[in-house]
Amino acid sequence: MRKIITTACLIVSLASGTAGAGGDPAAGQIKASSCAFCHGPDGNSSDPAIPKLAGQFEKYILQQSLLFHSGKRKDAAMQGVTAVINSDQDLADIAAHFASQVLISEKAPNSVTAQQGKIIYEGMLKCYLCHGPNGEGNPGSSETDAAPRLAGQHKTYLIKTLKEFRSAQRRSKNGFMMNTIMPMVSDAEIEALCEYLSRIDLTAPENPTDPQ
Repeated sequence: MRKIITTACLIVSLASGTAGAGGDPAAGQIKASSCAFCHGPDGNSSDPAIPKLAGQFEKYILQQSLLFHSGKRKDAAMQGVTAVINSDQDLADIAAHFASQVLISEKAPNSVTAQQGKIIYEGMLKCYLCHGPNGEGNPGSSETDAAPRLAGQHKTYLIKTLKEFRSAQRRSKNGFMMNTIMPMVSDAEIEALCEYLSRIDLTAPENPTDPQ
């Protein structure tokens, strides 16, 4: 499995990224009014099934928005919202707004399950090769794609997403390694992994996942 994961991450690092001069966060705050109902005005959604966008990489938010806009990524609500946004620049501005916000991590007690998830993240799946040692992600560059920040994301949303990759319900050119890796991962392992990731607070001096 290690060879598969390492090769997949290497290929993604060489993939072509989304071009663009970047967005305007101030303009994006105004344009993001239609997004706030689900994702929250500051990108910290209250619904655990809806992803937090606060602090996510601008490039990654834009990449996913463009996929929804083109219909290559399926979600009725997101396709409906992005369909009425006038331009790619508007999407870039909205992405810049949410990227500039501060992610609020869940303040959950420590758990043995989260520690098991840490072992899966660092050892079994080696998620850090793409997503960083603490789930901080990789912003990408003009030549490479972004690997999303996972730290502090809703556990419910993470579980849903990983299961969609496992079943191939969700596919993308840049996410093909997820379709390769996830069929090897059980429900219990997904549960532990997502509990670990959801509890990571990148602003804290230490990772709060040691069991009590």
